[in-house]
Amino acid sequence: MTVKVIGANGQISLGKQFAGRQVLVEEQAPGIWLVRTATVVPDNEHWLHAPATAADLGKALAWAAQNAPSDAELDNTLTRLSDGQQ
Repeated sequence: MTVKVIGANGQISLGKQFAGRQVLVEEQAPGIWLVRTATVVPDNEHWLHAPATAADLGKALAWAAQNAPSDAELDNTLTRLSDGQQ
């Protein structure tokens, strides 16, 4: 246990090891706070964490790691895309 002083601006330092981390602060009772580190996911990125999406993304990344990019079919690909094909 350590004693910390809340500064005049209302801040308290938890130490450099927590610098830049996001935390949840819960006031459990007057003068009693629970501080927990947290990872916050923005609403517009939440869909990436759905199990099916995460699995699909994992498969895509594995495929990309095994298949080097190539310009061999570039003209054909650009033609298909401009015609609305996939």
